[in-house]
Amino acid sequence: MKLGNTQIEFEQEDDRLKVQWPVKRNVAATAIYTVLAAVWFGGLVFFIYSLFNPPSPRGIDELPTSISIVWFLGVLLWLYIWIRYIGRQILRWWQFYLANREILYVYDETLVIRRPVSLLGLTDAYDRRHTSHFSLNEQYEMIGFQYGNVRRILFGQTLSQAERESLTSFLNNRFFPHLDDDDDDED
Repeated sequence: MKLGNTQIEFEQEDDRLKVQWPVKRNVAATAIYTVLAAVWFGGLVFFIYSLFNPPSPRGIDELPTSISIVWFLGVLLWLYIWIRYIGRQILRWWQFYLANREILYVYDETLVIRRPVSLLGLTDAYDRRHTSHFSLNEQYEMIGFQYGNVRRILFGQTLSQAERESLTSFLNNRFFPHLDDDDDDED
């Protein structure tokens, strides 16, 4: 089922509502993050190689054990940072820009936002007890909701203004029927 004259599709099952729409790709960002992901992977291979093959000055066949241990621990620490922080951010944004659709799953107790890339992709889940109603965020031109007291979650980046308004109205009517029109005007 589609929402009006939009590309937004709905699929209702017993335990969830699935809302899906196509994402317009940003070619420049996709290319930049693909290059960054390739450089990151090349760096990962280099660091793993240098973990077991430390450089040694000319004329010395093998480094002293204490220097080898310090080298091993230093490269191991850098690998942790390289994978955990740098790689995580690069691969997350690469998958974000590589996705060709965005999916919103609304379960009884959970709200899931997914940007799939084949079997991979970004998936963020939120407890519905801590989510507010859906609203339009004019600053970023996206749909959003408040999660808890501090976090603002945004999605629907490439939807047109009319599609954002239709989707927000549909979701609020469906999941927040008691919501007044005045409550919907906030960012």
